[in-house]
Amino acid sequence: MTIVNIVCAYLCMPYTPPAEPDPATAQRQAARRYQAARAGNASSTDTTNQPDSLEEHQVRFTAQRILHTHLQPAAAIHWADIDLDLTGATLI
Repeated sequence: MTIVNIVCAYLCMPYTPPAEPDPATAQRQAARRYQAARAGNASSTDTTNQPDSLEEHQVRFTAQRILHTHLQPAAAIHWADIDLDLTGATLI
């Protein structure tokens, strides 16, 4: 299944999970992103031109959850006979 291979390839890309920010810092960052998005300047808060590490974390977690869900024998839509290659992947 091509999509499974793409998801696996994505998960195998180099990745370092983000450090958990303290709650006050996380709240300030979220408030800045919200204000920028409301002003139509969503990209103006990112001076590094890098994806938000917490957003990347969430995307990777979602990809893993999708694989996990569909590989369960009792799943409503079970992906039978799928081979995963997660060599080198940083899994959450």
